[in-house]
Amino acid sequence: MGEIRKNSHLFDHSWIELEGKIIDLAICMTMQNGMALNAPLILNIDLDSKQNHNIKYGVKEYGLDEPALSISQRPFNEYMDAYPNNKKGLWGIVETILNINIDIKLFKEKYKNVKRKVYQ
Repeated sequence: MGEIRKNSHLFDHSWIELEGKIIDLAICMTMQNGMALNAPLILNIDLDSKQNHNIKYGVKEYGLDEPALSISQRPFNEYMDAYPNNKKGLWGIVETILNINIDIKLFKEKYKNVKRKVYQ
């Protein structure tokens, strides 16, 4: 979690890094009035353009605001469960993206100790 910048837009955000590459599905529906800042990114690739993205992740300008700090303290599984637009939470979104049914109980056990890194 941290601040990100794309062009003139700077805001708090959360993403996944895997082997130094960005996975960011939520970038297409931000909390900035639902503004779609970009197509989803998977392993640094913009899913619309099929090119590397041009977003700066982990910039340090103002620090996280109170809602973002609060979210950063939530356990990963709780965060994944809380997504309101799918009855399975964000786990359901993972199923949709992978186009498979996952064993959510198994995933929760596997990722129960995941901690967020906060860029401040």
